Amino acid sequence: MKTPTAGELLHQFLVQSCARKREATAERYLLVHAQLHRYLEETGHRVLETQQLPYYRREQHKDPSDAFCRSFYAEEVIHALPGFLDPPWLNSIPADRRIQISQTARLAGWLCKSGYVDRSWHSCAVLEVEGAVRRARAAS
Repeated sequence: MKTPTAGELLHQFLVQSCARKREATAERYLLVHAQLHRYLEETGHRVLETQQLPYYRREQHKDPSDAFCRSFYAEEVIHALPGFLDPPWLNSIPADRRIQISQTARLAGWLCKSGYVDRSWHSCAVLEVEGAVRRARAAS
């Protein structure tokens, strides 16, 4: 079975999140999804290991759109998630900020529960996401 890319995982999570939700809620989830995608494309390279950078640069050179999300996987997403809850990425509108925070927490949990991220192997990254969620909630 093929390991899903970050982009495929984000899409799968979005579809599951929006199932049986009111249209207004689903639209807000879609906005968070788009913002997370932008965040990963603009800053995701910062969490890559040194040996991953040449591969990323080649992919980016071939087609800069979606280079991170089509080339990397759940492990890189979980490591990048804490920064998504920091300014300037944290939404300034209180209701949207709460959705961003809760969706980030749900995504991290879903990645672990679905088996895409081994919580014991990536425990530091998971704890960093949980800490970022707590700090963002406390500041909201």
